[in-house]
Amino acid sequence: MMILPPSRAGRIRLAVLLAIFFAAAAYFRPDRFLRATFYDKREGDIVFQSLPTCELTDAIEGISKSPWSHCGVLVREHGKWMVAEAP
Repeated sequence: MMILPPSRAGRIRLAVLLAIFFAAAAYFRPDRFLRATFYDKREGDIVFQSLPTCELTDAIEGISKSPWSHCGVLVREHGKWMVAEAP
């Protein structure tokens, strides 16, 4: 399966089109563009993680039928962000 065009001219056209797309997204809807690009953390946000394969993560993901094996809640303690994790 080919993702990039085979010719140099085709790759240049693709790069120009992507640059135009992202410039238009940033110009016309900067609030949505920035929200999708940068994550604005807030205390209490729930985060999910899939750890590398091992017996425990395979069991959790298999039973829950989910790609995520761990979850946690963002908390801020002494000015530093931490995750209160629940396996």
